[in-house]
Amino acid sequence: CPVFHIKGRTFPVKTYYTKTPELDYCTDEQVEFISDYVNNANYSILTQDWEKFNELCDVESFAKHFIVNTILNNGDAGFQIYMYKKEDGGKLYAGPLWDFDQSAAASTHCGESYSSWYTGTQNPWFDSFSHWPEFLKLAKSIYMENHSDIEHIISYYTSDLYPANTYDF
Repeated sequence: CPVFHIKGRTFPVKTYYTKTPELDYCTDEQVEFISDYVNNANYSILTQDWEKFNELCDVESFAKHFIVNTILNNGDAGFQIYMYKKEDGGKLYAGPLWDFDQSAAASTHCGESYSSWYTGTQNPWFDSFSHWPEFLKLAKSIYMENHSDIEHIISYYTSDLYPANTYDF
């Protein structure tokens, strides 16, 4: 697997796939634009270039994506990240949320517990996010704004829904 080095850290070179529009319906220029855009976003995340990241990406959607995967201790977090770009000139958005079969204590490859902003994944984006002061400041702010709703949802699933449906879970 090819790697590159940034700020004394080693990262594998990632492959990005265009699902839609299908490549048969894209011009070579469009494919090149998408590839360049995502590679520039990737580089801004790995180098923790906040200005470039904010220019290319909807940073709140990435922070919310990170928060949900962190709370659910999702071992698959970042394994496949679905993103979209709404319109010409628009930013890259993280989402929809996806793939939670290795989360909430169901994973065989992530930690049983954690005490910091880290999802247990080996994805270099999530690793970068968990060590990036500007990103963590935003994530913590969004988390605190939504803390009571998050607590309510967790309480509902653990105290109300789960006991009544233990067999199904």
